[in-house]
Amino acid sequence: MMDLPSPEAAIPRLAAYGQTVADAYRAYHQSRNADYFERLTDAILCDLGQLPAGESRVRGDWHLQKDLGMDSIALAEAAFIMEDLFAVRLDNATLQEIQTVTDLRQALAHHVQLVEPMGRADSSS
Repeated sequence: MMDLPSPEAAIPRLAAYGQTVADAYRAYHQSRNADYFERLTDAILCDLGQLPAGESRVRGDWHLQKDLGMDSIALAEAAFIMEDLFAVRLDNATLQEIQTVTDLRQALAHHVQLVEPMGRADSSS
């Protein structure tokens, strides 16, 4: 697994995406927390796509093209920036299978070690 780029190295590349993405990356970089992972992916998708009318948050079951209106260029850009930020590489077969927000999160999470936030981990031991 490659090292994540430092916020200092990543933030200039994120300038085109807005402050929400930069803030989400800082929080994720510091914690490697699953919630911040989702916030970061959601922030990028919101920036590159368009939330449906009346919605304020990304839903996992949304289709990237149909629901978020992402064309092939936006999908490629999302994949490239997320690969860079999470220091992973997704193969072409995986990229072609990604249809929904959850598909994308799962493809990335397969390569990323996430820390569960307090209260989400199983405490039945």
